[in-house]
Amino acid sequence: MLSPFLSEKGKLECTAYFQGEGEITDPMFALRLYGDARDFAVSLEVSFIERKKDEESLQKQNRVLTLPVSSPVYYFAQIEGVSQRFQGTEANRLRLLKGVGTGQVRKVLVKVDVNLSQATSQDAILEELKKGMDDLLPYYEATR
Repeated sequence: MLSPFLSEKGKLECTAYFQGEGEITDPMFALRLYGDARDFAVSLEVSFIERKKDEESLQKQNRVLTLPVSSPVYYFAQIEGVSQRFQGTEANRLRLLKGVGTGQVRKVLVKVDVNLSQATSQDAILEELKKGMDDLLPYYEATR
């Protein structure tokens, strides 16, 4: 699925979800393009399509917290309706895990950013995207 658009501020925004195995309600890889013409990047993430979720989607998504985390992976968590970025540290993993348990944290994504504005070739872009996907693969597998 692809949903491209320019934001109200003229920023690039586009999201593509890549369904591998499983159902449309399951977490999958997502690629989000963001930035502007001079400075743009992609964030790769393990996420689910909010409008396609079912009663198990959040539970599966939050399994990303069962694995240790390290840079360049970071968390993007929805707390009381507000999405916030958290550095990929063990302390933050434990904090978010506790928040999910108490219901304060609704969902937690794992993400990796790939800067594209400095890319010198298509091969360089593909290599960086592959590296990001490799970093996220264990988290994707944990949601299965």
